[in-house]
Amino acid sequence: FQAEDGIRDLVRSRGLGDVYKRQALARAIVRDPAVFLMDEPLSNLDAKLRGDTRAELVDLHRRLDSTFIYVTHDQVEAMTMGSRVAVLNAGQLEQVGTPQDVYDHPASTFVAQFIGTPPMNLLQPGQLGSSDVRVGVRPEHLLIAAAGELEGTVRQVEHLGHEVLLLTESPAGRLTARVAPHADLPIVGETVRFDVAPHHLHRFDAVTGHFEPPPANGVVHRVTLPMAFCARYAAKRAARSLSVLIIAAAHSQAVISLFASNSFDAGGLARRPA
Repeated sequence: FQAEDGIRDLVRSRGLGDVYKRQALARAIVRDPAVFLMDEPLSNLDAKLRGDTRAELVDLHRRLDSTFIYVTHDQVEAMTMGSRVAVLNAGQLEQVGTPQDVYDHPASTFVAQFIGTPPMNLLQPGQLGSSDVRVGVRPEHLLIAAAGELEGTVRQVEHLGHEVLLLTESPAGRLTARVAPHADLPIVGETVRFDVAPHHLHRFDAVTGHFEPPPANGVVHRVTLPMAFCARYAAKRAARSLSVLIIAAAHSQAVISLFASNSFDAGGLARRPA
């Protein structure tokens, strides 16, 4: 064991962490498991290696036709790799669905700000709605308009080449808008007004933070399960659930909730239908 630890330390000290992780993955593959359980396998890799390895894992999943349960705090990994995404908050399952569903129809303010870069703008209760509702809007849905309902003062302009981010301060708090690059962009210190189409507004309960009304994108479960149960359940369903499940956890405290399909039933545990 001491020799193996020495080799591990040598590999890491020479910046070959990606090699070590590939070796560990190879050992798992040759065992032909029913389910792959991965806990942030791409952490500590630089940006290029992370992108390359992410593509390799997606291709590996396609070739092996196996179930992957992949835990990550990186929403880019969750959105680009997962066929289904489960978002956890303090050990509680906030929402599960396809990456696009979770992005388009967040079930809570936590999901709305956890998924998406920049995160969704959340207005103060009473703005663009009743006092018991918080309205959210994605940065790409804020449109510069002279007669817009929202007003802010530009504090920063971020030029990213293919797009521009406008960071503004307003009575509603900080508002971030994603706009196309063009010549007549507002400058720092200038007042700008935004408009947003009604169908792009997301309404959340001001107290609970839950979507109002509940989203129509599947079933939202609020259950907490130990990791051992998740592994056993996934193994039983592996033959029918050939997909990548990304669990984007925030402060999950070593408790992982599993969602394999819309027919999930953890022994009759309570579920909240959408």
